[in-house]
Amino acid sequence: MGKYDKQIERSKQMLAEAQKKYDEAVIKLADASPGVRETVLGTYGRQIEEAKSMIATFEGAND
Repeated sequence: MGKYDKQIERSKQMLAEAQKKYDEAVIKLADASPGVRETVLGTYGRQIEEAKSMIATFEGAND
């Protein structure tokens, strides 16, 4: 078991949650104004990228 396995697992959970929220928002915001849609999807997109970055960082440190 690696030193950062718990952090990796939590980051993967964060990624899954953010991806689910993003996918749900795409459907819910289909008729929203472009500005609202961009803002919400951008927020979830940043959360997805942050989680991916955390996973990569912890996996690299776990080696």
